[in-house]
Amino acid sequence: MKKIFTLIAVALVTMSVNAQEKYVAIERNAETGALTLSDEFKAVLPLNEDGSYGDVATNKDERGSVVVMKTASVTVEAVGGSVPADVPDVAGDNTATHVDINADGTVNSWSEIKWQQKNQGDINWAWIQGTGNPAAKIEAEAIMTDDVPATYVDENGVEHTKYRPLYTFYKPDGSLGVPEMGLYYKFTATTAGTIKIGTWVNKGNRRTYVVDAATALPIAYKAEGYINGQNHKILPEGATDSVSVKKYLSSEEIDSIHKAAKVNAETGEDSEPYIIGAGNQPFFGYITFEMEAGKTYYVFCESTQLGFNGWEFTPAPAAGPEIPANAIYFWEGGADGATEVGGVATAHGAADGRINYANGDYYTLSINTKKANIETDYILITIDQALEADDEIAITGYRNKDTDANGTLYMLFENGYEIDEGDNMVWNNTHPDLGQQPNTNTYKVAEGAGSKTIKISRSKASTNVFITKFVITRGGASGIENVEVVTPVKKNAIYNLSGQKVDASYKGIIIVNGKKFFNK
Repeated sequence: MKKIFTLIAVALVTMSVNAQEKYVAIERNAETGALTLSDEFKAVLPLNEDGSYGDVATNKDERGSVVVMKTASVTVEAVGGSVPADVPDVAGDNTATHVDINADGTVNSWSEIKWQQKNQGDINWAWIQGTGNPAAKIEAEAIMTDDVPATYVDENGVEHTKYRPLYTFYKPDGSLGVPEMGLYYKFTATTAGTIKIGTWVNKGNRRTYVVDAATALPIAYKAEGYINGQNHKILPEGATDSVSVKKYLSSEEIDSIHKAAKVNAETGEDSEPYIIGAGNQPFFGYITFEMEAGKTYYVFCESTQLGFNGWEFTPAPAAGPEIPANAIYFWEGGADGATEVGGVATAHGAADGRINYANGDYYTLSINTKKANIETDYILITIDQALEADDEIAITGYRNKDTDANGTLYMLFENGYEIDEGDNMVWNNTHPDLGQQPNTNTYKVAEGAGSKTIKISRSKASTNVFITKFVITRGGASGIENVEVVTPVKKNAIYNLSGQKVDASYKGIIIVNGKKFFNK
């Protein structure tokens, strides 16, 4: 015969959600059109006499111009490179020019590195755009006209072949590594989460990559925002005629545009998986991808510049504790709160306020009452189903003094059965000078079978016991062939002072989620 039980999840304390982090590199005032730079970009751009900022970077090094931006969890390096300079063919004559690169790829002079401020005024979209193509290396190729190399004559009358830069761009198989020159952005997070980057892809037919630095392989991302030329009609407030404006496209809409243009309907093959939309117009919007803790990601466009206006980062929710499949009750404290399933812990008397007690780096059940006062001062564990003879309790905890041996536990079950540690010292001390960790002790509850409540106090007074984890498991696997686990939900169960579950019509003092209320 199968024995099936349901583990009902009760969120006694909602775990805190890490706040979203936001960084704005540049923004535009919708009314005045004025652009405001972040302090980090202001620091690397010259201040003009009129109070505006120039665009030539002042912090150039062997990598180019590096601007470092940070929020609580994310660090971003915007690396702006350069391109070989265009110089006059003959000294003093600017009517004809050539790129200042030699046949062996040596660059004699570089153009200025710039961080340009741009905006799409009709939708109030501003961005910073650097210079340089993100590439693994640069070589030279001769400029040919009708299969004849183009040439120039220098000031000494010597004829030279004209060359232009030949870039080796990133390959999605990772064989060339990540870019080492030009414009790219490096994103690193101390915690896992989702990042949403404001971008401008200057040439929509160029590939846009998000690359895992460790593997040099691209990862998936979603794009949403505007594609130049994708418009729709709206009727402005107070107007009689509709007007055509740029349409904000969802990631699904952009994906649909992309599939229609790049995916073979018969084979399903995507000819250009890293081009946003159809790729014939600039894209400006958001790129969203998942970040792992401690990992770095490169974001860049192939052979064109990627605009940048900041990011939003949403940390992933902290992983919940691992709950045994055969647990009928589970309570565990964490750094931000506690998780409870299968019942509810409530505090009574002097123990009031000691449920989810913030102590040290995690929340605990704090036992500061004594056996002699068990009828008035105790913590009550009320479980959703009665104990059986083969059930077992595992308690993890510690005492808070290193000299007193009275930090022991006393448990009184609903049917009158007792577990009394008496004079036994079974709990570690976690005095800050000792740094010991909580330890776990287990208890068989055969004689407590049939009980649905357990009162907890100390066997003796003086030393507190702080419980970090309290688990009741149905002993052994025999007879349990299927366990249904229900997703944790907030459950505002109501109890009276005796620990009995009641409904909202009950009059008097009630306990909801560990707190007392008077219900008229």
